[in-house]
Amino acid sequence: TGGSVGGTVYINEGTSSSADFNAIGGGGSGTTGTMNQVYEAGRLVQVDSGTIVYTDATSGALDIMRFTKSGAGSGDSLEFLHTAAATGRVIHMDMNLAIARTGMYIDHGGNSAARTGTDIDVKADGTGANIVLAIAASHSGATTGLSYTGSYAGSPAGSVVLATFDNSDNLDTGVLKVVRGTGVRTAPVVDINDASTGSADIFDIDLTGVYTGDVFDFASSAAATGNVFFLNLDNALAMTAIRMEGSGTRTQPFIELATDCVGSANMATFAISGAFTGDVLGFEMSATGSGSVIDITYSAINTGDAIKITTADAVSAGALVVVGAGARDDNLVDIVTSETGSIDGIVLIQTTGVFTGHVNSSLRCSFYNWWTSSLRP
Repeated sequence: TGGSVGGTVYINEGTSSSADFNAIGGGGSGTTGTMNQVYEAGRLVQVDSGTIVYTDATSGALDIMRFTKSGAGSGDSLEFLHTAAATGRVIHMDMNLAIARTGMYIDHGGNSAARTGTDIDVKADGTGANIVLAIAASHSGATTGLSYTGSYAGSPAGSVVLATFDNSDNLDTGVLKVVRGTGVRTAPVVDINDASTGSADIFDIDLTGVYTGDVFDFASSAAATGNVFFLNLDNALAMTAIRMEGSGTRTQPFIELATDCVGSANMATFAISGAFTGDVLGFEMSATGSGSVIDITYSAINTGDAIKITTADAVSAGALVVVGAGARDDNLVDIVTSETGSIDGIVLIQTTGVFTGHVNSSLRCSFYNWWTSSLRP
């Protein structure tokens, strides 16, 4: 104001007829005051006449507003306190044309600053079912929702994502949930590309409680045609696809296949086209167990074969080879049956080709020895 009041600038925080004026004192020489003088005169601002607007039309690198904390205080540098049921947003950033501008930047101060505080701390102690962080991506750019780049040349430890559930807390809260709608999708849900050479596990699951659920649960309600697990070990020649280890008195099998499906598809198929010299299935029994290596039990009228071997072109391969050694006290082959019927023979051997060898020369010799020593007069 001028005139009778003098060379003092007043900021009216009320109406034109109110006396709610805060003064910025000016010297008698006509110089203006500072914001510090406003702060000293009164630190309460009542916004009731519109929005406070800061407009910066400069093109330099200076900050529009800066807060410098030079004291070791424990208060907040900037606090927004809501005492009414307001809606809207606390902070709104419209990055419309500032396509190369960063929305928020936090600098830890270099490796010499051993930080112990949390950069972003959210205290979710209400009763509502709100979302703490929501990202609505509706544009056509290849946006990354969360990006973490570890550039420290060493082993700093830590985790990118850490979810901690205390005892008996958050019993029905999930850690990660992915919901995908319809459409021909071309990107995986989880994509891991690892070029490291260490021995740490990519997935590490340690169960310390008496857990009764499934570690992995897969259920398909549509006519899917892909694979649940696909393991390609083309170049990993010394790598094992699946390895199981166990000890103790087991009450459940390692592998259990329970199905009531119908059709002609195999339950397990081995399609081998390489000229390998190993065994398709290898059993190495080094303990004094009493169970069967292979046990087949029929409890229904099944017309298939328990074991069927078709040698076809493998004319130099044996269909069944039994090798025994030592002082045996059990038979190599047992056939124990109480069946009835008129089927010809317990063992049936048929040949339709021009076969010039013996069916079994050793069996023929054993039968001859038994005949000559026991039955021949």
